[in-house]
Amino acid sequence: MQSIDLGLATQQCNQILSYLSYKGVCDEVQVAVEHPLYCDYDDFYNVWASIGGFFHSHVRSGEKVAKGQRLGIIYLSNIDQGLRGTSAYLKNISQEIIAPDDAHVIAVTSAGSVHEGMDLYRLMRAPKKVILS
Repeated sequence: MQSIDLGLATQQCNQILSYLSYKGVCDEVQVAVEHPLYCDYDDFYNVWASIGGFFHSHVRSGEKVAKGQRLGIIYLSNIDQGLRGTSAYLKNISQEIIAPDDAHVIAVTSAGSVHEGMDLYRLMRAPKKVILS
């Protein structure tokens, strides 16, 4: 449900790059506007944590992922798992997060520790290109 003025965004990017070039941080660069992507509201969705624990993502915002690809992993922080015996502990120490569809990663949580039900990823499936006229 968010939108952006591409002309203004390009202008602001060029202004930032111009300033950085002036300060000697980078060479002068012009922003190349590629065809941005969008999707219908129904094709924008979240992936939530099914358990709490320590979160490590294997993908970044902007990446395209395939159905069944590992997005990340949650390592359990529940210490009582070790009280059930070594074998039970090792089987239950982590849980993979798998991409439910082919999609583009829009956002990834920056939290290292997550709780059950927390948004981990925002994904976009069935993207369409914006045609600029």
